[in-house]
Amino acid sequence: MVGFTPFNPVVGLRDLFIRRESTSAAEPAAKKDPLTSFPDPEALVAYPTPASFVVQGDVCSQIQSPLFGKIPPEIRNEIFRLAVTEYVPEGNEWTGRLSKMENRGWGNVYSSESYVNRPGYEGLKTVDTDLLRTCKRAYEETKLLPLQDLEVCFYMSTKDRAPKPYTMSGHLSTNSFFHPRANWFKPEHWARISHYHVFGQMYLLGPGFHGLFKNQLDVCLPTTITLTLRYTDWWDWETNAPIYPIRQDRFFPLRRIELPSTVTRMTVEFENIESKVKELDAVVNEMFSRHYHWMWKRRDGKTLTVRGRGVEGDGVETWRWNGPTTFGYRSQKFPHHKDGDTMGQWPKMLLTPDNAMRRHPHTWKYLAHKLDPMTFKLSREQLSAYVQHIGLPAKYHPANNPTHDLAFLTQLHVHTISTIPYDNLTLHYSASKKISIYPQDAFRKIVTENCGRGDPSILFNHLLRGLGFTAYMAGVRIRLRENGVPAGAYIGWVHLVNIVTLPSGEKYMLDVGFGGDAPTTPIPLVHNHITTNISPQQNRLVHGHIPEQVSQTEATKLWIYQYRNGEAMEWNSFYAFPELEFLEADFKIMNWYTGSHPESFQTFTCLVIKFLRRQKEGGEEGEMEVYGKRMLVQGVVKENKGGKTQVVQDVKTEEERHEALEKWFGLRLREEEKMGIVGHSTELKG
Repeated sequence: MVGFTPFNPVVGLRDLFIRRESTSAAEPAAKKDPLTSFPDPEALVAYPTPASFVVQGDVCSQIQSPLFGKIPPEIRNEIFRLAVTEYVPEGNEWTGRLSKMENRGWGNVYSSESYVNRPGYEGLKTVDTDLLRTCKRAYEETKLLPLQDLEVCFYMSTKDRAPKPYTMSGHLSTNSFFHPRANWFKPEHWARISHYHVFGQMYLLGPGFHGLFKNQLDVCLPTTITLTLRYTDWWDWETNAPIYPIRQDRFFPLRRIELPSTVTRMTVEFENIESKVKELDAVVNEMFSRHYHWMWKRRDGKTLTVRGRGVEGDGVETWRWNGPTTFGYRSQKFPHHKDGDTMGQWPKMLLTPDNAMRRHPHTWKYLAHKLDPMTFKLSREQLSAYVQHIGLPAKYHPANNPTHDLAFLTQLHVHTISTIPYDNLTLHYSASKKISIYPQDAFRKIVTENCGRGDPSILFNHLLRGLGFTAYMAGVRIRLRENGVPAGAYIGWVHLVNIVTLPSGEKYMLDVGFGGDAPTTPIPLVHNHITTNISPQQNRLVHGHIPEQVSQTEATKLWIYQYRNGEAMEWNSFYAFPELEFLEADFKIMNWYTGSHPESFQTFTCLVIKFLRRQKEGGEEGEMEVYGKRMLVQGVVKENKGGKTQVVQDVKTEEERHEALEKWFGLRLREEEKMGIVGHSTELKG
């Protein structure tokens, strides 16, 4: 490859974080090995602020390379992901040469090997970052993967129960041991890590979780946590004490542990020896039968509860592995252990029906929510909260049994798009860079927290059906803009619209998540029926074919949405959709592409669009109409009223954009969200 960008050869993941300028202060002397110790606070301060992840200067296309010239990006992404996946290199196994490396200050690694060695955790893991040093384009496509896919392990235990190379860091106050490289992480790096795995002795889980999250809520923002209780983590395992019935004073203090509000999935893996399988089953059964008691609390007051019937294949999975019969540096063996060197270890995993994770030791899985099937409807309380949130006139509230006519449908549409901005902020201002399509997630963000953060189309579909409308969703192919006008070929399915059939049999298309030049009222599925949008703009649907279609028959016709900015202007074809219903599986694929694919404009353009409403002239009180729109595109805030667009603010820095989001759109970013854009290509730096 060409376009090589040199990186300073430093240890491990530090290649990702620190790029030194030639004029910067001298680097502090490496008094300690970053793999075996943590830096002094003075040393951390002396390092410059982590460099931006944004590549500076021209980037070679690398078309001459098969990776970029021939291999599709979807396959290339998987290759890159594999290249930066954490693994145990040869010689780093607990039972290998690593056990003899006492000269590195670790002591006898073998003394803890019997406690920590298990499937998937056979040694000290590392991440190769050579790929990121190859060229600017490889760096641009790969830079976030090591942190996003990294599983950070914490051992809440005594030192002899944790891997010897692991360290306890005072500056994080975690009361836990973790990989020595984590001592070099700064808050910007912790904020990008989404998966934590905790191995903990029962008596230390309370202070361990408290230290990890209570004191570091603005730093630690995981979405997934796995807690593994090993056989040797249970109370009095040495004396073969019963683990069931559960004693409240001898179990872990689950109800006193508070997790970050970002956690949406909690997995607990219960593990014990073969002779205690029946007791372990009883423990798991209690977790399901008393799920209202055994729940996890989040900082925002929400709870994570177990799902499923609690039987194998429906909430529970079990697997077996052979563990040691002796433990510790003295190879101590207990009377209740089997003869020989190994004995069966039985982990159990509590799963939800839609879970696709790998089988793992005695596991107990919690979900804050699951992807609701499309038969789900909002509760009566949620329906009332939604219509009140958008300011819908009282006569259209569910309690008043409104008529399901076009007037009701129109006001639902107008009030929704003028209250709820369309935005893609989560793709830029978050650690995960992923937009949730879960209806309950959308309801919480849009209605409960009033903070936007996504496409309201799916939630709007649930609202429609909850209010008694017959509605389904259809996928949309769009044309990208060139010089502000849709042009070129139609791309893949990247958008959704709602199709509603009224009791009269009339069908209408409603689009509440497209933004600029989208219809502001329901449009009838009638060929060439012209309606007024934001005057003088007009729109219509044309029933026909798009140029890319090979089969152009009556059955393959699409509804093509067009607009023009005045009666004398030409029609612009913007998007096309069939009358075919799209399902959850389709939503997942579309959501992945729009939010993750490097060719998706959503990933490199920060967008917010909100429509402006006013009392409709001649209408009843509370009957509204859309008269304009307000948009933020990267750093420019624009307004369009009466067909004229003008710039109302040009922002240059992140601080200015934060203020503009709140001033013009009513969107306030949390501190952890502000941190999420650091190093991203859409970050404003002035």
